[in-house]
Amino acid sequence: MPRASVFARSVLAALLLLLAPFASADANRYENPTLQFALTKPSTWHFMSARENRENLERVQFGSDAFKRQVVEQSAAPLVVITQYPEPHAGLNASLKVSVKPFGALPTREPAPLLSMILPVMQQQLNDVQVIQEPRATTVAGLPAAHVVLHYTLGTVDGDAFATPSELWIVPNGDFFYMIGAGYAQGDANTRAEIARVVEGLTIARQEAP
Repeated sequence: MPRASVFARSVLAALLLLLAPFASADANRYENPTLQFALTKPSTWHFMSARENRENLERVQFGSDAFKRQVVEQSAAPLVVITQYPEPHAGLNASLKVSVKPFGALPTREPAPLLSMILPVMQQQLNDVQVIQEPRATTVAGLPAAHVVLHYTLGTVDGDAFATPSELWIVPNGDFFYMIGAGYAQGDANTRAEIARVVEGLTIARQEAP
């Protein structure tokens, strides 16, 4: 893998659970029949394998070795990851990652408070984190959600550093929530627009809360 190869993403989107295999006749579409979830990627983007996802996480520099071990050990968890370029890629590779996590003992199921709980961890573990847009209410696939925009410096174990805008959506649904994280190169409005279209095109079946 080239020294500067790393994909941009929200750090905590690596924590969650793969529930069902890829199943779609459309090469640009991911469908999860168990969750009744579907994502359609741009035709020029690529699906990332679990192995590629883990390799990239291993190259990222976090604020502590213990936190990095936790993230890497759970790196097989994302539901689906798409990247702008195939890996290995020399430079910052824009990406979008979707994960799903049960609420468990979390003290709230409201999307904006959940984002507010996550932000301090990101500020501890990433470099130069700036909150560009505070967590605010939105909708994803017709479901109540929250969205935040950050800027941070993505460092690697090779000493590379990338100025990275990152966006994170939290979408509660029944007794679990989706975490959608995206990252791209600073100033790349076209890629940001592609990511926005992917999020706008998500299909998520509403689940009843217990």
